[in-house]
Amino acid sequence: MNKKNLTTEKTFALAVQNQQKNNLQVAEKLYKETLKSNSNHVDAHNNLGIILLRSGKPQKAISCFEKVIEINPNHASAYNNFGVVFRQLGEHKKAISSYEKAI
Repeated sequence: MNKKNLTTEKTFALAVQNQQKNNLQVAEKLYKETLKSNSNHVDAHNNLGIILLRSGKPQKAISCFEKVIEINPNHASAYNNFGVVFRQLGEHKKAISSYEKAI
């Protein structure tokens, strides 16, 4: 693993720790920093989407989950998160479809 990857993973780990402690603004910043180093970091996109959803930014969250699916079309957690977003937006058919894909 090269130095850049090591730094990216340390930044990601710190973001996860902050998210777990509910320091969402700090975690959001660290996930964005992780994505600057590795734009295809699936878990950073997914976790950032969760934070954006919790922060009342469902459209931005959708963009994050779309990126996850683009990188990994079988990412069950992203489909589940889509379901949560669509349920919150009152788009029940889309929510059900997303939950079914997650399963």
